[in-house]
Amino acid sequence: MTPELQKLWERTEANDPNVEQVSMNQGSSVEVLPDDEQEKVIWTYGLGGCFGTLVFSEDESGRKTAVLTHFDPLSISANKNELRRLIKSNPAIKTSNKQSILVLGAQGYEQNPETRQWEQKIRDQQKADMLVTAIQAELGQDVEVKLEPYSEKQNAMTKDQGSLIVRIPPKGQATYRTWFSQGQLGKTDKNRIGELKED
Repeated sequence: MTPELQKLWERTEANDPNVEQVSMNQGSSVEVLPDDEQEKVIWTYGLGGCFGTLVFSEDESGRKTAVLTHFDPLSISANKNELRRLIKSNPAIKTSNKQSILVLGAQGYEQNPETRQWEQKIRDQQKADMLVTAIQAELGQDVEVKLEPYSEKQNAMTKDQGSLIVRIPPKGQATYRTWFSQGQLGKTDKNRIGELKED
């Protein structure tokens, strides 16, 4: 476990109001205003086959909202219902001019019929699409969507495996980090989630 994740555990156990942990088969949200004094962090761990779904928005005033769910693939209906509930309880998401969806799911492979090459994708693509469709039903079709497949193989050398950490500062760019990727949320260049960068 990295010092960053250890610190998040400690802050969660100390009931730090700026840290929100999402356990399996649960969801939560955080909101950050431009005049807040501290960044807020929403995070989850143990994504070993589960879906991690993040909805991020930022409005013209700089208000940032993040909704995060962590559900096993058999609980897709409960996951969709929780996403709808959290979006409805955060009305600023619907009126924001920047909206992004990030879905993490266990990886699978599919052969491209044109190139005959095997391509990495989310193994349960139909369920990932159902999550995206449920969110788009609330927010509209213009939401930026990024799907990230991940390996379920356990690797003793991989730090913080199964974690998704979202940091939202009052000013500046919100970011996410997993054990295999990282990026920016709500980028101003065509409202796209940042390209993946190697650690």
